[in-house]
Amino acid sequence: MAHAVPSSSAPASVLYNQCVSAIESHVEQLLQWKKWYDSRVHDTAGEAALIYRVHTARHEVLDIVRRACDDSSRFVEGAIPRDDSVGSPKHTTSQGSHVLAPASAGWNLLWTWQQPNLDLSKLLCWQRINHFPHNSQLTRKDFLKKNINRYRALRGFKHAAVFDIMPETFSLPSERVAFVQAFVHDSLQSRAGHVSEPDQSELEHRSLWILKPVALSRGRGIRVIDSLRDVHYLHDGTGSPMVAQRYIADPLLLRGYKFDLRLYVLATSLHPLECFIYREGFARLASMPYSCQPDHLRDTLRHITNTAVQQAAVMGSSTDAMAPQSESAQAEAPGNDPHASCTKISLTTLWQLLKEDGIDVDVLWRKISEVVVTTLTCTEDAIPPCSNAFELFGFDILIDRSLRPWLLEVNSSPSMECSTTLDRIIKRRMVHDTLALVDPPRFDRDRLLQLLQIRLHSGSWFPELCSLPTAGRSAAANADVVIKKRWNRELHALLKGHVPRPFGQVPAVSKVERSAGPINHPPDTSGSEQDGENTEEDSDRAVSPSNLAFEMVAPSRFYEQLVRMKRTAFSSPFA
Repeated sequence: MAHAVPSSSAPASVLYNQCVSAIESHVEQLLQWKKWYDSRVHDTAGEAALIYRVHTARHEVLDIVRRACDDSSRFVEGAIPRDDSVGSPKHTTSQGSHVLAPASAGWNLLWTWQQPNLDLSKLLCWQRINHFPHNSQLTRKDFLKKNINRYRALRGFKHAAVFDIMPETFSLPSERVAFVQAFVHDSLQSRAGHVSEPDQSELEHRSLWILKPVALSRGRGIRVIDSLRDVHYLHDGTGSPMVAQRYIADPLLLRGYKFDLRLYVLATSLHPLECFIYREGFARLASMPYSCQPDHLRDTLRHITNTAVQQAAVMGSSTDAMAPQSESAQAEAPGNDPHASCTKISLTTLWQLLKEDGIDVDVLWRKISEVVVTTLTCTEDAIPPCSNAFELFGFDILIDRSLRPWLLEVNSSPSMECSTTLDRIIKRRMVHDTLALVDPPRFDRDRLLQLLQIRLHSGSWFPELCSLPTAGRSAAANADVVIKKRWNRELHALLKGHVPRPFGQVPAVSKVERSAGPINHPPDTSGSEQDGENTEEDSDRAVSPSNLAFEMVAPSRFYEQLVRMKRTAFSSPFA
């Protein structure tokens, strides 16, 4: 259990001292945690509670995680005073910057907004943290494009089309020459083509692209362009590099309005892949009817569906100077969901509306799930393994007129702001179900402390077994069996009999299903509204647990096919 992994070339005395120091550190930390735990935790069930810690300055994240943990009745917040340097969530470095304190064996769940300054290799088997290391390989737009293009751009790879899930994207300024060539090629091809419908002439004869900063969110710095004169290779405000992504100019419209999907994807393992899609999410709506006419191209209210952009316009202020101020925003969302806002509706409501238009939503959901699994399959090799990590990602998906889903981007720490009743209904239940699915194992803190003290004082985990005969192959094998059995008994007692869920097994949680498809019934909206606003208690009761569920999409047969394709790609002479 010691954390130290010193160099094998170091003297034996140094190795011993490092191991002793690591164990002493654990004992000291556990004594601090036990003192706090005994004085604050009163678990009437007689079992050790799960201790969670939230490390973020964002009050909405702190609130929603606290609510989920408190509702589950299994968690207790480990809020040790700041001036306690051993167990405090933060300590100050010599330079004055705040970082997380060294890993303590006392907590079970750590939820942070950004990557914590923490050595993940030192976490113990009962500890869970909500970020994978180097997750920017998935959530930064230029890194995501690079990882997907590894497969899509392989010459002679017959399965390359399977990985064609993202609109063509260029990193700027590093790929500006290739981008300009693609832009000019599109323009020449469009002018040489024939226009089949008169009302599409402007759309067909232009090369449309969308510029995005690689590491900004909430729609900041996004613009649609049709001229190379409008290209900015760096974001004006931050100096961030940009990506230029081919604009999907023929999106599927909802009653004439553009929309995209915000899906919540929970990855509990990346090596191998195990992930779940939350079957309720949001369709984010533009607040002005869609149009690609030249006069409307710079209108963010028609083209940019990010909730922050649309809500700012609805409230009378725009986050983008190019957004028009003279036209009023859409008064209400499509559908009959009383909890929907004018900028987004639930996926449940979206499926109902698409069914009314004759669209097979089950087939569409399967295609969307395959895009999610393909995305994670393309990026899993770029993210180092971490058995203690899980992560809730926000996938942004756009559906075109041919019902083909396209990946736009992936967000780390998707917004937990609950500014509407619909936000509260979906996000609170989702975080609650996330914790139920991750399910950090309980452990016996007293027994762990005893084991560490025995190891510290005797130099062995089990002193009574040191006298076992080990001379000869048979005796050594027998001693090894005895020690393993003892370790199994100790670990069983330490984890209070909790057996970790086998990889790929659907968790024993009623809200988790395997490949159940989209939700076909709206949430229970029986909570009445007064003066246009529900109380928080009403919005919590309005959730129907049978309708809000995670669906396991990997491991699956489709994921196994992708893995075989990957092996083929990199064993090919063309790779």
